Amino acid sequence: MEFRESLYVFLMILGLSNFKRWARVRLVLPLCVIIGLYNGSWQFALFMLGFLLAEIHATLEDDENYLSLGTPNGTMKSVYDRHPRVFSFLKVTALTVGLYLGSYPIRAPLPHEASGFSLLTAWTPPSHVYTENHGPVYFWAGVGAGMIVASIVFLPVIQKLLCSGVCQYLGRISFSLYLVHGPLLQSLGYSLLLATWGVVGVGKLFDSERSPNDPTDKDVQNLENWKIVTTWFVFAINTTVTVWVSDIFWRAFDAPSVKFTRWLEKKFI
Repeated sequence: MEFRESLYVFLMILGLSNFKRWARVRLVLPLCVIIGLYNGSWQFALFMLGFLLAEIHATLEDDENYLSLGTPNGTMKSVYDRHPRVFSFLKVTALTVGLYLGSYPIRAPLPHEASGFSLLTAWTPPSHVYTENHGPVYFWAGVGAGMIVASIVFLPVIQKLLCSGVCQYLGRISFSLYLVHGPLLQSLGYSLLLATWGVVGVGKLFDSERSPNDPTDKDVQNLENWKIVTTWFVFAINTTVTVWVSDIFWRAFDAPSVKFTRWLEKKFI
């Protein structure tokens, strides 16, 4: 999926290269995002949104035309100068609402489980209503992710936090982390979790017909506590190993491939 959508981004960059920036930012790319979300292509919508935000971010770094979108009539800076408090309120609100929408549960909740999220479920476009009630999460989490990233573009305070050494390092190994986390979780993570559960006897919880939530059964409650402890223990080990393997993969394959690509690009330019 990621590879396919990345190809779409490259094709869009080529196709829109002769467009004026204001046309890309104010017309074409927002239209692509809206159409993608409405038609159920949330992956395409998010990648196009990333393209759009990259265009905006590139414009923000232009010292000669700060906050200008290259429009023939007016700039964003003029709007910000006239209404700084309103603009600041909108940024914080977008971040807060985005965090809320991004926490939409994987399974669409019932009305008695989460009234706010169940209301969002009713507002989900029909193209995002899949089987097993898993569809709405892609729509609302996608909208939330877009609002979060879009607000961060205009929030220097959060940008400074994300530019810290730890965040920059995680950004460098992010692609490697994406590639190795699944295999390591399926192999090391699950096998180690089952092994530790077997050592402390947590497996009895799955064999017994008694309710694990019975407050009068001290043995079951004790096993539940061990289940939580061992799960966090395995999580810490698996996370450490995953970051370590990602770092090795990044140094051995990812970084050299980027250098080679840049070298090859210079040969053709």
